[in-house]
Amino acid sequence: MNTNMISPTIYRWFIFFCCSSLLIAACKNEPEENSILLNIEAPKLVFSEGDSIIFRLKANNNQVAADTWTTTIGNIDNSGNWIAPLHISADTILAMIVATYQNKQTSIQIQITKKAFQENTVSYALTIQPLLANNCNFSGCHGNGSRAGKVELSVYDNVKNNVIPFNADGSKLYFSLIKTNPLRVMPPAGKLHANKIQSVWLWIEQGARNN
Repeated sequence: MNTNMISPTIYRWFIFFCCSSLLIAACKNEPEENSILLNIEAPKLVFSEGDSIIFRLKANNNQVAADTWTTTIGNIDNSGNWIAPLHISADTILAMIVATYQNKQTSIQIQITKKAFQENTVSYALTIQPLLANNCNFSGCHGNGSRAGKVELSVYDNVKNNVIPFNADGSKLYFSLIKTNPLRVMPPAGKLHANKIQSVWLWIEQGARNN
């Protein structure tokens, strides 16, 4: 711009307008504190005595370092590394994991079970098949000719197609039961009791046998 062709006053107003526009644009690009959405990620929600795991904190789907981690049971350090107690008095107990980030908090509830409880063999015929029949194997879901999400769970072979024997945490069946999103958790009528979810986990960990 040729400043000799315009008055100094107009030129100063032009510079002021440009700087103001840039400042406003920069402010709009800054994330608002209130827009931060926190969630804790965990590969599973059921643990046994002495187990350890690292919880991850995400803010707006990006992993961040929590300012603080606290737990109601067990021990957790500043990195989110949690260790369950070596012994619990009840067969199962619940614990709360809490993370703080930029003055905001989020939490997740987990279950701890006795090792002796986990050592019991889970039967497909007596435990898993009835559980699926009562909660999954009906019309419009995963049985009686229905294959919601291309998943059919009325017979053993189809159930086994959705698990990885000895790897419950990597199995589609187990993962569908522990989702935290209420719109995606299975079954749609409501999340199963932790003991039932634990039975599915243990059955898969024991090899997902047709026993």
